[in-house]
Amino acid sequence: MTLCVSLRRWRWFHACWLAVLVSASVIACQTVPITSRSQLLLLPETEEVQMGVQSYQQVLRKSKLSADSAANDLVRRVGTRIKQIEAWLPEAMQYYRPAR
Repeated sequence: MTLCVSLRRWRWFHACWLAVLVSASVIACQTVPITSRSQLLLLPETEEVQMGVQSYQQVLRKSKLSADSAANDLVRRVGTRIKQIEAWLPEAMQYYRPAR
């Protein structure tokens, strides 16, 4: 009888944990607007952005600007191109249809 009770408790415990995990997965899944794909979000976007800003500030405090002017110019040019694409991207993405 003890084995039977233990087995029932074990199954009940695991069934509860499985239900919690499935519920959390369903709740945390959201659709990405650009690609229409589902993703699992474990952190809210605001917290993710805040962590990114803190990490960026930490890198700025620890890092020094390169003395190589050619490398600095290359980084500036790439950054400028990324900024230009960022302004154009929302308009271009309206025509994007993800493969299903």
